Amino acid sequence: PCQIHHQRIDMHCEMRTGLLCAAVAGVVVAAAAAGPRSDGRPPKGPPTRRISPSFLGSHSSETPYGERSNAAGTEAPRGGCAADTNGHVTSSTTFSAAPEPSLVPWPRNITFSFPSHYLNLPSAVPIVAGDAGLTALAGVLAGEIAAATDGRINPVPTQSPAQSTSIDLKVDPSLTEAASVVTVDAGGVTVAGGSIDAVGTATVTLLQAIENSTDHDGIVSPVGSGDTPAGSNCTSGPRRFRVPHMVVNDLPEFGIRGVMVDAAREYLPLAALKGYVVLCRHYKLNHLHIHMTDDQAFTFPSSAYPEAAAASSWRYTLDELKELAAFAAARGVEIIGEMDVPGHSTGLTSALPYVFGWPSRGSNQPNVVNFCNASVLAALQTIFDEICDVFPGSYVHIGGDEVSFPAIDAIPEAQAEIKRLGLNSSYDLYRRFITQMQDYAKGKGRELMVWEGFGPIQGQTGRAAKAPSSVKIPTDGLVVTPFDAFYYPPPELAADGYKILNSAWTPLYIAGGNGETPELIYRWNPWLIGEVNGHLSWWSVPPESHSAIVGVKMSVWVTDAHTTLCALSTRLPAMSDRSWFPQAGRTFADYQARVANTITVLGKVLAMIPPGPPPAPTAPPPQPPLPAADGFTVGWGECRDASGSYGGRLEHNGRVSLEVCRDFCLHLGDRCDAYDFGFHPPASANGIWCGAWGTTLTPADVQTFQGTEFTYGNGTGSTLPVCKTVHTPSNICFHKANCSAAPGVPGCLAGCAC
Repeated sequence: PCQIHHQRIDMHCEMRTGLLCAAVAGVVVAAAAAGPRSDGRPPKGPPTRRISPSFLGSHSSETPYGERSNAAGTEAPRGGCAADTNGHVTSSTTFSAAPEPSLVPWPRNITFSFPSHYLNLPSAVPIVAGDAGLTALAGVLAGEIAAATDGRINPVPTQSPAQSTSIDLKVDPSLTEAASVVTVDAGGVTVAGGSIDAVGTATVTLLQAIENSTDHDGIVSPVGSGDTPAGSNCTSGPRRFRVPHMVVNDLPEFGIRGVMVDAAREYLPLAALKGYVVLCRHYKLNHLHIHMTDDQAFTFPSSAYPEAAAASSWRYTLDELKELAAFAAARGVEIIGEMDVPGHSTGLTSALPYVFGWPSRGSNQPNVVNFCNASVLAALQTIFDEICDVFPGSYVHIGGDEVSFPAIDAIPEAQAEIKRLGLNSSYDLYRRFITQMQDYAKGKGRELMVWEGFGPIQGQTGRAAKAPSSVKIPTDGLVVTPFDAFYYPPPELAADGYKILNSAWTPLYIAGGNGETPELIYRWNPWLIGEVNGHLSWWSVPPESHSAIVGVKMSVWVTDAHTTLCALSTRLPAMSDRSWFPQAGRTFADYQARVANTITVLGKVLAMIPPGPPPAPTAPPPQPPLPAADGFTVGWGECRDASGSYGGRLEHNGRVSLEVCRDFCLHLGDRCDAYDFGFHPPASANGIWCGAWGTTLTPADVQTFQGTEFTYGNGTGSTLPVCKTVHTPSNICFHKANCSAAPGVPGCLAGCAC
């Protein structure tokens, strides 16, 4: 008899000819219904258990797809007893059941075969590209398998049909564009998809499913984890790399799955950007969004306006960006290059004020380009033409967030244009700019992407109060990315017909290396949008508007290259697992076990990327210690002392980065160059609020905090181990106290302090 326990099987087997004793821990589910669905999705099976945390209601009325079954309608065998050639047991043993493949994200439907259940990979297994467009992918997969197996398997890419066990890649026109099927049986491996990109995501399933084992089924160790474990009383053999016999039918929930990195506030070298592409592919994300321009730097090498990048401390070359685009395309990742306008544009207005600035402001330009001027609009579109030439794809990203309307209100040219056009305000002028860029993007056969920044046309009250507007922003050809839900409540945005790319600050933002825990991310779902900490509330897009959510994106701001990789490696897989197939019903503990093995493979694939040369020119060397009256940055804004010296960095709404773990002060009269941020004592929504660029610290601001010492909470009921503050009547000082990194989590990438 075989007694089945959770995650363990005790077997005392007495086998006779023709009998097999085998079992596997887990939930037994029925076989998936045969045949494809009319909508192109995999066959539908019975429901599985779902996670439902307190703030996570039911977010789908659809029965889940992600079942695990085998062709006979029972649980597939994944463990076994060593037997002689006649099928008789040669030993009695107790061992752990073979685990499910370490797949992240978990697929919609996976079926294991019976009774033969593993395919051993030959050391020089051919990878056959059945379509010329799959040749590059075949080469990528060959390199990944070689790295993951420490060179013991060296696949050979080819376009010629193989005569032996092979990995066949093919585009299957009978599948919908994003659907895929991975089939592993005694004859080999077939990876089919409705498009080249679908084949690419399916090859990740294969890569993650490779196991490292001896020549029997009782002992399994994940690929890349070392030699065969000792102590088994079953016959040992040479280590082999194998894949379970299975059929995986898959389809992502969303067409846009991505990550954004900030190359304008921290130098991210080409090798680092390639690493983020690898990370995207490894967890089936298809977009890498690069925030290339901001007040701190303009990193895109425009040929039409080279002065913009030349004035920055770091920048990219066209050759580097073209190399990155080709590297990403081979891995099924689209690069979205963002030039942030009309705000966040000091990189343009300071370098080229006579092209992008406001004539009345001379050399004292705001961080907003003169977007109501036709010649400026043409110049911007020239640069966007260049960006589109370097990064082929489906989108034009103009940023469009956090425009300082008070600054525009003080500019004569803007007010004259408002009057000429018969508009009501600078806000209307901004909305008009978005529609102009929509028309531009449509002319290039692309959709426009913007960060949230405009509100309902009928206006709204509350903290983002806006009067009704006379300028309608069409819904077609536009993807809106809420990050704080500050400007346009997401349920209203969806109900009004806009496409939404969920990049919710909570839990999908990482700033200064800090972000939410993987566990909180795993409790989230793609129809839930959490605001920024400090005024935190959750918005849930109702079921009738679910189709408005077209994708998910994790964003990393103001974080150096290495920390960006480390922070993403612990969080991005959780987002992927929760958004690829939200109805999978997997647990966080199960996810932790799966992701730990994928991190091992990820580290080996990342090691294939050469470090690359240093930036040219290099970023400015570290500056000497600042005087006591230095400033700090908060989120996307900066505060400087009267001399203009740059200070430390403090994250938005009190989420403190490690860079602020030192003493510094802000004094009366110091200039606060920021928009829409503040410092909040725990019990108050008031603090120092800078509503426009150039605001200075006043005695009233200081009085708000005088004699106060506090820490900031993270918006989930707990307190972060961050720096405390002590204030005097004439300044605001920050003193380091108990600054530390977040606690470790399973599955940490080598070199990262998780």
